[in-house]
Amino acid sequence: ASGETASAAPFGGRWPFYSEACQRDVQELLASSVGLSAYRSNPDFPVGPREGSWAWKVEQQAASLHGVKHAIAVNSGTMALLAALVAARRTERIKPEGEIIVPPYTFSATAAAVIHAGYEPVFADVDRTGRLDASEAAKLVGKRTAAILPVDLFGKLATYDAVAAPKGLGLLDLGVPVIQDACQAVGTRRAGQHLFGMACAWSFNGAKNVPAGEAGAMGTNDEAMAHFARLLVSHGENWNDCWVGLNGRLNELTACVVWHGLQSVVLRNSQRRELSARLSPQLRDLSEIRSVPDSSCGDHALYVWPLVLSMGLDRAAFCKRLRELGLEVGEGYIRPTLDQYQAFQGYRRGPLPVVHDLSDNRLCIFSQVRPPATLEDMDYLAEAIRWALGRGKRPGAKQIGQGKVTDF
Repeated sequence: ASGETASAAPFGGRWPFYSEACQRDVQELLASSVGLSAYRSNPDFPVGPREGSWAWKVEQQAASLHGVKHAIAVNSGTMALLAALVAARRTERIKPEGEIIVPPYTFSATAAAVIHAGYEPVFADVDRTGRLDASEAAKLVGKRTAAILPVDLFGKLATYDAVAAPKGLGLLDLGVPVIQDACQAVGTRRAGQHLFGMACAWSFNGAKNVPAGEAGAMGTNDEAMAHFARLLVSHGENWNDCWVGLNGRLNELTACVVWHGLQSVVLRNSQRRELSARLSPQLRDLSEIRSVPDSSCGDHALYVWPLVLSMGLDRAAFCKRLRELGLEVGEGYIRPTLDQYQAFQGYRRGPLPVVHDLSDNRLCIFSQVRPPATLEDMDYLAEAIRWALGRGKRPGAKQIGQGKVTDF
């Protein structure tokens, strides 16, 4: 067949998937007579999950995986962000009020956590990869600035140091406390380091690299911050603390799923990078493409695979052609961007040309660059992208995402 009228089947890769060991442990937990909480709101018991519980195991594994001293298991990435911000405020690591600089090209939880912690978000522009631009953030730093909250967007660590920054200015060079939104970057390290601020937040949402429905954790090397975060998410008032807490605990059933996901995330992230390393080089010669992920240095979790088109390309037409092949492709990351949300009107912001250009015109997102896709699938995807840009013949039909997945 010529392939001119053939249509490929959609991406058939099953995600998320759970190992036999995970399913077995979940069944055993459900069949047991124990409760599904590892916490006791009682001053006769320690703050945090019971030693040996699944939530406790999650904390041990998350801390070890990311090279931090403390991990606090919570029920969502949003709660992890809130815990980090409130703990920093409560322990006087940051100003008790004021502004926190955030990128508007992120999920709403980043800015929402800032507001719930008692601060005002300030929106700064991003670089071509969608990550907070340190030079733009610097223009917004003032007397009321309490912290900067960068996002490790799509699994790529933000430009914390000058070496990693395109303009030679890192976020840590600004002299402002940094709290790290690492919700999309579970398992990522740069030069052996994951934590670049005073605390970070991870998400184990159902779409993330460790998919567990709704779950998260906060990481820090600061013992005082860790202690207060535990009080915050587990009714601190019951331990005679002067600060009233709430319930942000991680239940045992979800914790079991998280723990198993953490066992395999290093391998899964490595597999994502291998797939990207096969795909990206096949597209770098195209003038129609501004950028594709570079995972050669090993510091990218590739939560999704972002492609940025060159200026003037018709993104809608490009995506439409790919969908004719049955391929999933997203136009932009989140629309509208946070600065356009009704709930965030009235907060300070700088000029945001790159944010709006990426969102409205240039960024495309692919979800296929992950197991169980194969290297051959990446060759097909590259061929499809080239064709959609007017380069080469239309590829024939192919069912992708049918590779074998190693169980744990």
